[in-house]
Amino acid sequence: MGVSILIGSFIGEFGSTYMPESGINLVYGILALIASPLGAMARKK
Repeated sequence: MGVSILIGSFIGEFGSTYMPESGINLVYGILALIASPLGAMARKK
């Protein structure tokens, strides 16, 4: 798992140099929208 996190970090680093700040904020917003229902489903157990 550590290797995949390291690779993802490098991909994110290189991708963020070519993406404007508004695009990065959009990606964070989409990830937050995905994470909210997943967190709610995990609590129902």
